[in-house]
Amino acid sequence: MRTAGTGRRGRGMIAVVLGLLAITTTAAAATIEIDSIEELQLIGNDAGYPLDGDYALTQDIDASATATWNGGQGFAPIGTQCLAR
Repeated sequence: MRTAGTGRRGRGMIAVVLGLLAITTTAAAATIEIDSIEELQLIGNDAGYPLDGDYALTQDIDASATATWNGGQGFAPIGTQCLAR
């Protein structure tokens, strides 16, 4: 395949594909995957899990073990603001 104006086979197409790959990789790296109740509890409590992060839940999480956490209070709420009305 020749690309217009380059005189070289496929170079323009390769640059476009590599550019798209870089964009996709960068976007994917920004999402933090959560696959355990322990990781879920880290949100807002660990620098690697900021409150304003972009998260993806990778599976259903059984939170029944949290009943005894935090002195019997259970799972600590994520963040400090209550948005309930």
